[in-house]
Amino acid sequence: MRRYIILIFVAFVAFAVIMLPAQIFKLWFNFDGLKLSEMQGTVWTGSGSIDVKQENIGRLQWNIRLHRLFFGELSYQVFMQNPSITIDGKLSYSFSAASFVGNGRIKASLINRALETFDTYIVGEFELSEVSIAMNHNQEFRTVDGSVFWDGGKVRTVANSKSKSVQIPPLTATLMNSDDEIVLESETQNNSTNVLKLRIEPATGWVHIALSRHTLELAEMPWATSGDENEYVLEISRRIYQRTH
Repeated sequence: MRRYIILIFVAFVAFAVIMLPAQIFKLWFNFDGLKLSEMQGTVWTGSGSIDVKQENIGRLQWNIRLHRLFFGELSYQVFMQNPSITIDGKLSYSFSAASFVGNGRIKASLINRALETFDTYIVGEFELSEVSIAMNHNQEFRTVDGSVFWDGGKVRTVANSKSKSVQIPPLTATLMNSDDEIVLESETQNNSTNVLKLRIEPATGWVHIALSRHTLELAEMPWATSGDENEYVLEISRRIYQRTH
């Protein structure tokens, strides 16, 4: 009898959860500058528009992975696609954390919105491979991992009111977290030479881009002193957003 009562209770909870309206997702997208709107469906299966800094970047679709409820976890297969971004992965919520694991592609046009602060513009498309992000309910990143690939191309930058274009070779980048920062370190695909190191401070909105001697040589702006071409010798910092709380 006890076993049947437990099974009935689990079935009731599962039914209640999957019939919750999609609007409940607002509770899980309560991050600075990130908003889920125009939601349709239920927590089981539905969709909603993703807005970043009040600008729509695509429509997110989700389907619940029902078996994960028995492990005390809400887990979804999620998919988002628009002309600038495609994301396919798994989004999970537990009592202590939220996590995402997946793959995707991002057009340079979307990346350029952030790079405008650095007076830098790129072309092409970025491939995200096995990207894993986990954060606690205080919006603190616990783990960040994955790889990013870029086929290379022209990078245009503006310095001293002068525009300069540089041809950059294909790059491979490693995504990681260090202390309170998200770090993306890239190198050339053909000979593994360091190109740039990107550091993001999620808590403050500061972004730091460090360039290696090799990168400055490509830009025909050699560093004043000689040394290892892999050494990062120049770092540029900009604040691209401010947290609201």
